[in-house]
Amino acid sequence: MPPRLKVVLMVDDEPDHVELVRRAFRIKMPETDFFAVPSFTDAVDLLRSGILPQVILADWRLPDGEGAGASLLDLKAPCPVILFTAFGSERLAVEAMKRGATDYVVKSEAALSDMPHIAERALDQWKTTQQKESVEQALRESEERFALAANGSNDVVWDWDIASGLLFLSARWIAMFGQEGVPQPRTMEEWFTLVHPRDVRRLRAGLLSHLQGESPHFEHEHRIRSPRGDYRWALTRGLAVRRAGRAPYRMAGSLTEITLRKNMEEQMVFNAFHDTLTGLYNRAIFLERLDHRTRVWRNQRGHPFALLLLDVDRFKFINDSFGQAAGDTFLQVTAGRMSKRLRPTDTIARFGGDDFAILLDPVNGMEDALKFASDMRHDLCEPLFLGSQAVYPSVTIGVALSGEHDSRAQDLVQSADSALYEAKSKGSPRIAASQDTASSTTRGRLKLEHDIRRAIACREFAIAYQPVACLPGGEIKHWECLLRWRRSNGEWAPASEFIPLPRMSAWWRNWINSR
Repeated sequence: MPPRLKVVLMVDDEPDHVELVRRAFRIKMPETDFFAVPSFTDAVDLLRSGILPQVILADWRLPDGEGAGASLLDLKAPCPVILFTAFGSERLAVEAMKRGATDYVVKSEAALSDMPHIAERALDQWKTTQQKESVEQALRESEERFALAANGSNDVVWDWDIASGLLFLSARWIAMFGQEGVPQPRTMEEWFTLVHPRDVRRLRAGLLSHLQGESPHFEHEHRIRSPRGDYRWALTRGLAVRRAGRAPYRMAGSLTEITLRKNMEEQMVFNAFHDTLTGLYNRAIFLERLDHRTRVWRNQRGHPFALLLLDVDRFKFINDSFGQAAGDTFLQVTAGRMSKRLRPTDTIARFGGDDFAILLDPVNGMEDALKFASDMRHDLCEPLFLGSQAVYPSVTIGVALSGEHDSRAQDLVQSADSALYEAKSKGSPRIAASQDTASSTTRGRLKLEHDIRRAIACREFAIAYQPVACLPGGEIKHWECLLRWRRSNGEWAPASEFIPLPRMSAWWRNWINSR
């Protein structure tokens, strides 16, 4: 069967939309000749050149001006004209049908991809309409067609008569935001009463800005209360109709429910700043807050604050014994218990694994911070049931107070971490407070470890044997093996500086045995 559509003309200045429709015809009706021009003037020139399309697809808004696409209807072309626009408006649809358009389509990727079928259907409808004897009959069927389209649309179509204040809402409102038996808003003010109190002021301001000509179109996201009392998100678009040189007298548009999208956006924002397991702040946002508080303290002083680093004792044993799911539950309950003791000004975060951090702001000093830590540890000692098994949580806590030497957030974290290390080295569960001397000692031990590693690599150590003899007869009883450290500058390291670290004892044994 030969193709029913042999020639199609599309008038649109959006290359992406033209290409989408062109591809649809190439796939679904490959034998159809498809022509595309960007403006009303170009379309007139093409028609005058002898091209006789069977269907014309025209955008309402063209470079020639608003409604230029509808001007093609005035040419009385012997073929159906389908008007489409990126903006769903009842007013535009009614005006298009009254001026003789065969169909009116709201632009979307799905609609443009289905344009071959729409065009074919429009051709059938146009041929049928041409057979009608009465213009009134054709107009009535066009209006009925739009009413069916409005009722079947996924969006709510609205039309606002500004002078009278009356508001028309399509039947889709009931499914989205209403309830059977509950009257729809009949004026814009009744609509405002359903908008969330936090959104209504910006909604009014956006509408006023468009009506005053400060924005080309109106678009706003807000929440609408349903008869059940819950709020659902809506995206409302609209365009005002103006008489030449006068204020707008009418405004129409569409309303789309976007509750699911807004919920997903809120969840993504929450996940960016929170730990997904416990719901606490994550490490990044906590360090950002700590850094801000440290900078304020450095510049203004005022009330001190404290940082607590908490390590859950024996968590690996619990996780291995009861399984990962039970371990996750254990951490969630523990995090909840920690949160209950916090004040509104405090901040808690999960640093990762079984490590947590708390910013106490403000505190009256180290004694106040240690009391809080003690109370926190007491709260966590209550039994926690994993299935039928009772588990008794405990934590080891390192506490650091804002001070003169904590010029950065990282300095305070290091101080608290050093205190936590000291507490764990003495046996969990414990609480330890960081002191400047302790921090200095830790840094000194790290420097000593570095120097010893370098000295071994540079062969700065030497072994000396010293006899131990009995004084009366001078008999040698045994020998002492001494390790001497001659630094690279030729000086011997004093014994007071050379104190071997316990975790390096294995190095000494291996090194001496190799000599």
